[in-house]
Amino acid sequence: MRVYTSLTRPKLRNGCDHRLNALNVLITLGFSLSCLHHLSYLWIPVVIYYMLRTLFRWTAKVDPDWMPVYTAALKLKRIFYAHSDPREREKRPRALLFKRPRWSV
Repeated sequence: MRVYTSLTRPKLRNGCDHRLNALNVLITLGFSLSCLHHLSYLWIPVVIYYMLRTLFRWTAKVDPDWMPVYTAALKLKRIFYAHSDPREREKRPRALLFKRPRWSV
């Protein structure tokens, strides 16, 4: 029996994943609420919405599964440099702020 890919993949909204579309709408709403005190600035959220929408559509055309790859990469905690041992624990960095003397409390 055939299984169509349209049944296995979630429906794309505006050419991108539904979570990205919701994020785009939330960002646009935030900018539009901040621009309500000057109505002449309401063109800015419209531009932001269509810029993000176009960016998400272009990335979805190139690779529809790019979002899980980037979220998995963001979850990685360690960065390994060239010629380093991954089993070696990183040293805690030295404190940048100096300690106050007791008399200045």
